[in-house]
Amino acid sequence: MTAKEPGVISAARPGSNVPQKLTPNASNAVDAQAMYETMMSLFGAVLGGCNVLLHAAGWLEGGLTASKEKFILDVEVLQMLAETFQPLVVDDDEIGLDNIALTSPGGHFFGGEHTLARYRDAFYEPLVSDWANYGQWVEEGSRDATQRANETWKRILAQFGRLDLAVYCAGTYSSMRATEFDLDVAQRHVQVNYVGALYLLDALLPQLLKQVASGQGGHLSLVSSVAGYRGLPKSLAYGPTKAALINLAETLYLDLHPKGVGISVVNPGFVETPLTAGNDFKMPALITPEEAADEMIRGWERGDFEMHFPKRFTLWLKAMRHLSDTLYFAAVRRSTGL
Repeated sequence: MTAKEPGVISAARPGSNVPQKLTPNASNAVDAQAMYETMMSLFGAVLGGCNVLLHAAGWLEGGLTASKEKFILDVEVLQMLAETFQPLVVDDDEIGLDNIALTSPGGHFFGGEHTLARYRDAFYEPLVSDWANYGQWVEEGSRDATQRANETWKRILAQFGRLDLAVYCAGTYSSMRATEFDLDVAQRHVQVNYVGALYLLDALLPQLLKQVASGQGGHLSLVSSVAGYRGLPKSLAYGPTKAALINLAETLYLDLHPKGVGISVVNPGFVETPLTAGNDFKMPALITPEEAADEMIRGWERGDFEMHFPKRFTLWLKAMRHLSDTLYFAAVRRSTGL
């Protein structure tokens, strides 16, 4: 299954073919609320028997904000859950009956071969947890989990040296015409489809510019849509936000490409997702998510600024951008019947 909106844990119960959607948290800070809400959502997904878990780390504010500290803490929780749900092995080797027989009354198992062969990886070693006593914790700076998570992501970033590629692929879509205008829905589109990209820029640009200054590059790719080329029926909420992303990508290219930062925009046609499944019309040239991903990878490898696909559909829309308003409106009405 795939998530219908950013920040959503999406899973499917085996055998039921019924999707399960759980919002990780609505907290605005990396605090106890953020973690216990995420933990409860994770339990709902895992105990429900999910086989695919998406967008499970880093999200705050219901998915409108991403946090590096929250990402590290969520990874900690996910690793703990993964360790907890490892199958329990019960056999002679695991029980260690021979080792028990070799240990005399009053003895201990610490030096036994069975213990020595397992003690290094027998227990989960946390990323962030601090098990020091209070006095030692104070002496070391009284750092809480959020502060330790901050140090962890910075250490990881320093270790791996750079961000190679960041892709903004968050999006929401609801069909809307002017006769059915809904302000809340329209604002939701703006927040998810466009403002979320601005949050990404706020977090990412300092690192990309730092990489450029040290002689390294980096690439930022925004996933927009051909719906942003020109106005389309039923796209009153969606289309303008995608047009904004295209404009944003073009401006970023002008500002950052000369400095060595790669910028690209992805404008797909109709892709088979839970969002497009709600359309009440036949979608021309519909492709699978796998086909879309392949097109994106090939575009990045070529160094394209714009990737649009499938060409049998998107080339027509690109050509229509050059029509006069009169011809364009007439062509859209004729092809859609609206």
